Amino acid sequence: MSLLSPRRMAPLTAGPNPLPGLVLRGWERFAELARRDVADVVVGLLDDPAPLVAGLSRLPHTLIHGDLWLVNLALEPDQVTLLDWGIASWAPPAVEIASFLAGNASQVQAGREQLVEDVRGIWACWGEDQLRLGFVAGLLELAWKKALDATEHPDPATRSAARADLAWWMRAAEPGLETLAGAAGPLPALPRPWDGRIVPSR
Repeated sequence: MSLLSPRRMAPLTAGPNPLPGLVLRGWERFAELARRDVADVVVGLLDDPAPLVAGLSRLPHTLIHGDLWLVNLALEPDQVTLLDWGIASWAPPAVEIASFLAGNASQVQAGREQLVEDVRGIWACWGEDQLRLGFVAGLLELAWKKALDATEHPDPATRSAARADLAWWMRAAEPGLETLAGAAGPLPALPRPWDGRIVPSR
């Protein structure tokens, strides 16, 4: 959950790979775009994901692919084949769904909201805990990239789309962030109401 945290990326910025530097800059931009209280909770989870891990550990688990992007899906008329199982793991399925939405929603005709409603229909007997915490996991995975694109991408349309995507994810993650902010630990509580809007970048 903290693979792309600033704490993990900072020591790697001296190397030849530009990704750690981009990730750090993305989290800096996220802190500028998000409300301070929201950014504090997210950064707290990046530094110590124990509250999120503990919440997920109480949910039903299954085998997940771990890298469910469209490039790893072979779609055939009568079956779907999943490729590249190198980071498969045992986790709540909502972690997989959130990762899929983070990486592929813009390329799926049904749209993000319809996909979420479909999942809700399948998981009605499990309640909302799966999705609440899954959306938090998704936000931790993608917020840095969305924030970076929202502020630095050369294409205005891409910047606008990234800002809209980031706002959607913060709204979707709000219930899970509030749950985790109320858990034991140093996370601050989120004041209400919060409509998920991001503030203008400074």
